[in-house]
Amino acid sequence: MPCCHGLLSRSITFQLVNQADPHNKSIVEAFWPDQTSSSFKRPTSDRNIGAGCPRFAKIRLVEDPNQGFLRDNTHYLKIISQTSDNHERVCGNEERIQCKVFGCGKWLPKNRALKVHKADAWCPMILLMKTCFTEEEISHFSSEETWDVTIKRVMETDKKNVKHLIERLIHIFCHFDSSSLPPDYEKADREEHVDHQVLLSDFLDRELQVLRLLQIELCQMVQESKRRIQDLECSYSGVFLWKIDNYSQRKREAATTNKKSIYSPPFFTSQYGYKLCGRVFLMGDGVGKGTHISLFLTIMRGPYDAVLSWPFKEKITFQLVNQVDPINRSIIVSLRPDPTSSSFKRPTSERNIGAGCPLFVKILQVEDSNQGFLKDGTLYLKIISQTSDVPQTNRARGDILPVSS
Repeated sequence: MPCCHGLLSRSITFQLVNQADPHNKSIVEAFWPDQTSSSFKRPTSDRNIGAGCPRFAKIRLVEDPNQGFLRDNTHYLKIISQTSDNHERVCGNEERIQCKVFGCGKWLPKNRALKVHKADAWCPMILLMKTCFTEEEISHFSSEETWDVTIKRVMETDKKNVKHLIERLIHIFCHFDSSSLPPDYEKADREEHVDHQVLLSDFLDRELQVLRLLQIELCQMVQESKRRIQDLECSYSGVFLWKIDNYSQRKREAATTNKKSIYSPPFFTSQYGYKLCGRVFLMGDGVGKGTHISLFLTIMRGPYDAVLSWPFKEKITFQLVNQVDPINRSIIVSLRPDPTSSSFKRPTSERNIGAGCPLFVKILQVEDSNQGFLKDGTLYLKIISQTSDVPQTNRARGDILPVSS
């Protein structure tokens, strides 16, 4: 923080998002900080006194079911702090990254992330690292890696060690039995030994319960970290480049097993946008079965669906990337969603039925070695969902069609 200005000097916007019509009916309040107020000076304690809108929204208005602010007992508040210099990510000419560990979120200098962050006692990952690893091990995990990769490596390693420790304690506890005492023990010795045994057994019992709770918490942390790492690996630009390797094996599975299609990892149209994924049939689907590769877009249930506009209306572009000449020889198809199709309505399950191109590209064309689409058993598909910077279509396919199987 020493590299920051002494006063907060950026516009603040509060928004209560209307889930029925977020664009036109949301409540929005914007203000500039009062530079004379102590609320916006550099903190000298954990936090300053807050400043904002004591009459931001009437409770009755928020709870009125006809207003659209409260759905499924959930409302969304958006807080925007805007400057022109992208201050959080670049501060004092030093690039910064954000710790994505659940419960932390601190911004760190990218090249000194671990060194700076080790002093933070509130980050669960730092506590875990300090508890389970030496300084040398921590330095080894973080050498020449980003903070997010360090987190992943620590969690994967630590999970195994903790599991092994708990298994050993359970083994000791379950096999600690007085029947193993030597038969020539005197009665007094035996009673004293049994007393010690009871005390140790009680101690181990308490420790085992604590470790089991810690194991549950650790497993939850691992799952949350994995989810957040997956989120970090997601594309939030509306553009997803999908690498499909082992083409021959995957095609053979599509022809001979029930695994007819492959889903891509999810991606988003923006940080708080629609959650999407691709679905490809290497042996075709519907009218393209056996002759064409079929490619579809699937709308998935996302964390911010309640404040997005439905049905989904953004232009979709599919691209089979030519690995010899990607600029001029790639196959590109653009489509407009059908607003009446259930494929583009707000999902009520994990994902909607996909919609797209059953006749996207002929299998023979893809597998022709002179065409340049398949190299080293790998092809690349690009899916674009955005309103600008979309390549010009070079192949017309007619109306967008749903998945038939």
